Amino acid sequence: SEDPILIQDFTSNKAELINAINDIRNDVFETTDLYGAVIEGAGKMEEIFDRDEIVQSAMIIFTDGDDTQAEHTLSEALNAASSKRVYTVGLGPDIKPEVLEKIGNAGFFAIGDVDELSDTFIEIEEELNKFANSFYQIRYKSPKRGNNLHDLLIQMVDNPNNSVIRGTFNSKDFFSTNPGLYINATPENPNGISELTIISNGSQTVQAGSFYGNFEPVYDWLSLSPNIIEVDVDTEDSSIATIRAVGAAGQSGVVRVRDTANGFTKTITVRIQ
Repeated sequence: SEDPILIQDFTSNKAELINAINDIRNDVFETTDLYGAVIEGAGKMEEIFDRDEIVQSAMIIFTDGDDTQAEHTLSEALNAASSKRVYTVGLGPDIKPEVLEKIGNAGFFAIGDVDELSDTFIEIEEELNKFANSFYQIRYKSPKRGNNLHDLLIQMVDNPNNSVIRGTFNSKDFFSTNPGLYINATPENPNGISELTIISNGSQTVQAGSFYGNFEPVYDWLSLSPNIIEVDVDTEDSSIATIRAVGAAGQSGVVRVRDTANGFTKTITVRIQ
């Protein structure tokens, strides 16, 4: 095609994808903007790596020819896809293997007949499944303390490859504590708080933290004195809650916090001033 055309945007609906593929017309175009398609496709890809979510995208390019439009250069296409995971599949005698091999930084497949296409896509699918199952979250209990930089090296035991990860970290805010759930823990006060004083009709935001749990924490907050104390949990981060004193001065109530994933529980006594 002369211009990249979006047939179907990202979706987890298998039927929508099949319908979009079946709706592709077998038109004949005088020119092909292959490099432009690579650039536009790479621009839609995103990678997210944090403790809450991992999103890793991949692009599969299937072509039976070369870029004939010359609106974009190969260098522009390679730059756009350099940090992406790209597979290329070339069909027939009109492809340029050396070009598709450069673009396909995750793999290049040359096939001579369309009947080979299904097996090729299955092979790519297997590679993607292996890659998707290759992410690990590592937690490290360091004995280091003080405002100092330290080197860290991570490698797999008995790994036939010699791959390693190297990095540095500062132990300035590190502190010692026991397994459990803590509220407002800091390096200066590692045990956090068990009591809280709030003026009548006032509020205070607190944060829970779990140490040495085996799983990613999931917090559940509950006021055991709902007529005296109310709790509003942050909609995006369950470790954060705002405690409101709705009772009268002199009253007190209890808030219970549970880390349901790790079985930790903590209570806070809230006194109204």
